[in-house]
Amino acid sequence: MANCPRCDAAVKDEQVFCTKCGARLAGTAPAPPDVSKSGRPAGTAAPVSKSRGWILPVFAGVVVLALALVFGVRLFGNRSVTILTASPATTDIHGANATGDAAVVAERLRISGVGRSSVKAAGGKLLISVRGKADRKMIWGLVGERGQFDLRLVADEERAHDALKAIDAATRQPGTFLGYVTTCGGDFAVTVKDYPKLGTAYEQAGAAVRGEYSLMAGHPEVYESRDVMRLYVVRTEPELVPAPVKEARAERYQGSAVGLDGFWSVNLQLARTDAPKFAQVTGRNIGRRIAMVLDGVVLSAPVVQTRIPDGNAMIMVADRQAAERLAAILRSGPTSIQWSLE
Repeated sequence: MANCPRCDAAVKDEQVFCTKCGARLAGTAPAPPDVSKSGRPAGTAAPVSKSRGWILPVFAGVVVLALALVFGVRLFGNRSVTILTASPATTDIHGANATGDAAVVAERLRISGVGRSSVKAAGGKLLISVRGKADRKMIWGLVGERGQFDLRLVADEERAHDALKAIDAATRQPGTFLGYVTTCGGDFAVTVKDYPKLGTAYEQAGAAVRGEYSLMAGHPEVYESRDVMRLYVVRTEPELVPAPVKEARAERYQGSAVGLDGFWSVNLQLARTDAPKFAQVTGRNIGRRIAMVLDGVVLSAPVVQTRIPDGNAMIMVADRQAAERLAAILRSGPTSIQWSLE
């Protein structure tokens, strides 16, 4: 026990101040901090060097940018933009209008519900940017089709047979061409495997068989366990080359026609200026077949049952994706040339 040097009051050894007069007691100064070998008080962290704190964030930014360049994706916050490039699919680009085609492709993407996208023409190519993940296969289908749609009269069976024989006779080896021809549900056809050979023979026949009528094929289909393509002898001059259609809707087929269960239909309404022309074409060809042709491929060739005055038509398609793609292409109209994704 000790006494306060000022008031002589009794104080405890552990007291720092006198509880009576408040004087600081001698011998109670705080102990100096324990200094480590580093010269810092024990238990304290080393200060962060301000001169090197920027290195890690900058390095991370460089890595992200490099990955974006490698994968063709630009990053904006939590969103990404996929960049695709389309080039002319042919060396003959006479009459090409890249700016106009960019607008057509942009409309196809919009109709098909492809996110926030844009299409620009630059350096003779189309630059397609799509916000988010892009379905390359779907976009390829929308870009790769030129979209030239027309209606052509289909030759009757007798005339078609005569045309096929004329083609065969004009080839280098008569009999070869007809050897590839088979049948598919009342139509002439060729197997998918033999189609390239048949095409080569047709090219050999040349202009000798190309006059009033031409040979066209449909899309591949399965018939009696075979992969085939229907063959159509169609009038070379189209009956009608319509403008972009006023409306085209893809819907599941609700009819009762045999063999069309599970199919989809594209219901068309032609433009106002084309409806009267379509009425004339159907009116003078009742009982005959009219081929609906897209880029030289026959989509459908129905028999005209009656005159159609309102410009409405229907095209049967095997699946939903193909139907929706066709609807978008018909609504947007054709491009000046054919394009292909790089």
